[in-house]
Amino acid sequence: MFYIKSKLLGGGTVKTEITDENVFTRCQKCECELPVDLVEILSDGESDLFSTSFICSRCTTKKVTDEVIVPIIYDGIVWLENILVRSGYGEEIQYLYDSFHINSLEDLRPEEYNEFGNALAKMAIGIDEG
Repeated sequence: MFYIKSKLLGGGTVKTEITDENVFTRCQKCECELPVDLVEILSDGESDLFSTSFICSRCTTKKVTDEVIVPIIYDGIVWLENILVRSGYGEEIQYLYDSFHINSLEDLRPEEYNEFGNALAKMAIGIDEG
């Protein structure tokens, strides 16, 4: 059993067992509290508790939408779509096709490449816009 031991002002101590439900950190951007899975963090053999920092999903979404996105070319869209389809995102891509009123990538107009490509990129990094 691992535990945290803290000294109180009155001289006593408090011991708290470390579990998978009581480890938290703060978002490095907005300071909101985030739960932490120590097994996941330490499983790669390289991460440590002192140099690892986290950004919450709200700040991640804001960062992605605030960044200047480079122009997306057709070949990049094809490449990313193929990866997503092989990763099991076929239904989500079909929904994206429906929202763009297309049946295939060839139906995309060049002026839609950035918007469609950005939607694929957000899908790839797991951002839920709902």
